[in-house]
Amino acid sequence: MIHISRPVPGAEPVLLVIETEGADDIAAEARANGWTPVFIRTDAYAGWLAPADPSVGEILYEPAPDFHRLYQIAVERGASAVLPISLLEPGSLRDSLLRDLAERMKAPFRVVSNQPSAVELAFDKALTKRVLADAGFRSIPGCVADSREELLAAAERYGMPLVAKPRRDFTGKGFRIFQSHAEVEAYVKKCRVKDLVVEPFMEGSELSLELVRWDGVCVAQPVVYKGETRLNHLEHPVYRPRLSPWQRGTELERRVVETGKAMADALGLEGACELEFVVADGVPHLMEINPRVSGVTRLCSAGGGSSTFRQLARVAMGLPLVAQWPRPGIAVNLPIVVCTHDERVTRLSAHDSVRFVKRIDWMPNLPIKGSLLLEAASLADLQTVITELEHLSSTAYLDEMQATLAAQYVAS
Repeated sequence: MIHISRPVPGAEPVLLVIETEGADDIAAEARANGWTPVFIRTDAYAGWLAPADPSVGEILYEPAPDFHRLYQIAVERGASAVLPISLLEPGSLRDSLLRDLAERMKAPFRVVSNQPSAVELAFDKALTKRVLADAGFRSIPGCVADSREELLAAAERYGMPLVAKPRRDFTGKGFRIFQSHAEVEAYVKKCRVKDLVVEPFMEGSELSLELVRWDGVCVAQPVVYKGETRLNHLEHPVYRPRLSPWQRGTELERRVVETGKAMADALGLEGACELEFVVADGVPHLMEINPRVSGVTRLCSAGGGSSTFRQLARVAMGLPLVAQWPRPGIAVNLPIVVCTHDERVTRLSAHDSVRFVKRIDWMPNLPIKGSLLLEAASLADLQTVITELEHLSSTAYLDEMQATLAAQYVAS
């Protein structure tokens, strides 16, 4: 039996943070409000996260804790709040079970995560479509294919190009685009068809909207533009230059934000979540939802938004969410093709506009080795910095980013 320990009167309350992504922001917000941050580092994202800076606070190491073990640690440390920062869906499900356990046990600490039902709704792409369609929202149409015959029937119904992806998977695993019926025929001859979500390829602008929502209050971060949809299914999303904010102050941006907030409300999402849209003919269509922080979290925070990690820390401490976009700015994520410990990257990291360098070594076959997060107060400053990246990123990426900046900012 676990005996619940109550926070010690007069002592600083403890914020227990699971994982160390965003640890600098979380620790700063906690200390600014009189809390003591304690972090748990696991092996879940060993290839993703850089070693944690000891200055953020005490860091505990737990290789692979389940939600019962995390609950036990929170009790032992006398935590007043628990903030999980999971980067993938399995961790999000574990966090939701931790919250459910804490609420059932009437624990003296809040767990900032989604409920299990909300994680399941977001994780199951087909269920997400059905629930949102029943609520009157638009998503990219689609169906589930559980057999060779159902996939061939979907190809006839939707035509080409045709998108197929696993119903319950993440990070683009198993995603493919068929460009002819012959490709579909070849696929069903060599692969087992099971639990695929099949949908027509939709041309348009691909966007991400990150929200922080708690107790019915929702704050939207600036929208992230990820380029136009493309037919090369072998191109992993880390290849794409991305920028934020997108179409700030326009009716279309307002429509995307309001649609995303309404969808999050309908699904009961809480904490942080990312909604991915394709905007076609001025109408946002949902692709899928990630019930957690995401690959655009730092980007949209730098693009004029308030830090998502600080917002989540405030939720955990029972403080109100702060207003969105406290400062102007433009930010971009740019892929780089040299290792992040290369001396050229080290020199560039000292540049005033560089906010974050992320290594990417969890997919060793990719030529991409990392990404730079750049922030500037003006378009001219940002373009100047990008020209300095000539030897770090391929010409194609730089050309695409310059073209994107021209289309999204200069033209408007």
